[in-house]
Amino acid sequence: MTAILTGRTLSASSASQRGSHFEVLDGLRGTAAFCVVLFHIAELASPDAAHNLVRHTPLAVDFFFALSGFVMAHAYDQRLSKTAPPSKRLTLRAYILRRLVRLQPMVVMGMTLGLISFIFDPFVGPKPVIGTQVSVATLIIVYALSLLVLPAPELPNRFGETHPLNSPAWSLAQEYIANVFYVMIGYRLSKRWLAVLCAISAAALIFTSQHVKTLILGWDWDHIWVAFVRLPYPFLVGLLLYRLKVRIHLPFAYILLSLALISIFTAPNLGSFTSLCEALCVIGVFPIILCLGSGQGRVDGAMGRFCRLTGRLSYSLYMSHYPAIYVYDHWLNQRHPSDALIWLVSVALYVGLVVMAWLITKYYDEPLRAYLGRKLALSEALHPGGSSP
Repeated sequence: MTAILTGRTLSASSASQRGSHFEVLDGLRGTAAFCVVLFHIAELASPDAAHNLVRHTPLAVDFFFALSGFVMAHAYDQRLSKTAPPSKRLTLRAYILRRLVRLQPMVVMGMTLGLISFIFDPFVGPKPVIGTQVSVATLIIVYALSLLVLPAPELPNRFGETHPLNSPAWSLAQEYIANVFYVMIGYRLSKRWLAVLCAISAAALIFTSQHVKTLILGWDWDHIWVAFVRLPYPFLVGLLLYRLKVRIHLPFAYILLSLALISIFTAPNLGSFTSLCEALCVIGVFPIILCLGSGQGRVDGAMGRFCRLTGRLSYSLYMSHYPAIYVYDHWLNQRHPSDALIWLVSVALYVGLVVMAWLITKYYDEPLRAYLGRKLALSEALHPGGSSP
């Protein structure tokens, strides 16, 4: 969502066709993001994990990491290469600015929404949170660190996350790490070295899944180290698959692969084998989905329009929905509503979050990125060159 939910996936037809996209992969990113929102609502509406229909949806983050590697390789491999023509070669400064333009606007929006929901949440009790449970200075520090996508001190009425204003940002922090790794080392790695590193990181995934009995951790302070284990394999295998040029054409790829993702997210628990199956899905199934999804370019008709819309909304939805989830959780705990009311509010919340993501995308994220992109292009035209990576 970029990568991890961030940026549309580029077409494989040629490196020069930067205006087109792997539309199926875009749509699959959207499918996964929409499932993430459903999971976060469902895990609160029905705290019993066994009854959460989309119980394995946190694995969507690992899928986003794999997409990230694939997209980064396509977007930047040739432009960072020493063999690229000087007029097209991307400098380190230009690369960093491009990634910031793509990622940071929604970071600012997501963290600001998180701050607003923390201060004005009407369901956290009669006493004000600011001044009694947390100081203004602490909240300023948390907000500043959050804007930098850095782990921040825990806040009351949260879940012990490393990013307490907007929990999903923990995966975006990993995205930034992947971006830095790629420009410093990743784009230079040969396919052989990528394969070796994939094997090592796959073994680490399996060991971790068996050690902590699940792979869907890394968002909280108690298991922050798991985040650094979950990133390497999918990101590296995304790089490797792009460079191997494994493209498998599958008719109706968007529909079938979306169903495949949903099947993984809704699969039943298998007792002591669940954690191993989670790791094997990341190691084996997600790369296959990448290969199949990259085998088709444009998706036509109504399904194509839906595919492009979900991909377009994916990053904004991912980064804007969770502040409302905090309020929803506190409403459940304070009001103890009936099952019928929970269902009604849950559906309304889901629809409202999608509409909000569309509004943010159309009137904030896309216009701001377009404006910053024009400024960046003008800056590069006036000041060409710079420190190459």
